Amino acid sequence: EELTREFLNKLRQVGCLNLSYGLESGSDKILKLMNKNYDVKIAERVIRDTYESGIGFSFNIIIGFPGETELEFQETLNFIKRNIVYTGSVPLNPLYVQRGSELYKNRKEWGIEFAQGLNSDLFWYTVDSLNNYEERLRRLNICKNLIGDKFKTDIDKFQINKKFFNWHLHYGCNYRCPYCQFQGRWQEMAKFNRYLSPEEWLVHWQRVYDKYGSIR
Repeated sequence: EELTREFLNKLRQVGCLNLSYGLESGSDKILKLMNKNYDVKIAERVIRDTYESGIGFSFNIIIGFPGETELEFQETLNFIKRNIVYTGSVPLNPLYVQRGSELYKNRKEWGIEFAQGLNSDLFWYTVDSLNNYEERLRRLNICKNLIGDKFKTDIDKFQINKKFFNWHLHYGCNYRCPYCQFQGRWQEMAKFNRYLSPEEWLVHWQRVYDKYGSIR
């Protein structure tokens, strides 16, 4: 909710050209299971405000989170359909059950099993057999076909032939997503991160802009 149109406009004015949003799903049910602190309505508002601000962006989608049935998948598919015209790309990935994540540590509670003989983050299934690698791959291909048929972008708009400067920022992340390998390590990871308010962000972006001009 803090990503207001006013804030995004200020980011653009001080040289921010690209953002990456870890939205992960277009279903309110799945977002709640993922412990996200926003819903689909807020996500769509931020997408449109980012587009109107002139900042290029992508939004990530995870396919096959436990609890995602065909209904929730269709909700995510419809979300992509409604918003694909605003974004530069939609990175898609099936869910990886990473060692150290809350999903892995509590896999019995989530109904997760691993295929016999395959000790991989990718080859897992739910005990009801409705969520497995083949099904996630099927859904992933449906999404890819949708993007291939309807996705349009003007990438040249965001190409800057000046100095390259990159900050990898996790805005407001507290590692609460159950698929994150850092889940449960908030106090430990907090020692290595610096957390900035929106106002502090703008101050730092302005300093870089004053020194280098527009950056990418």
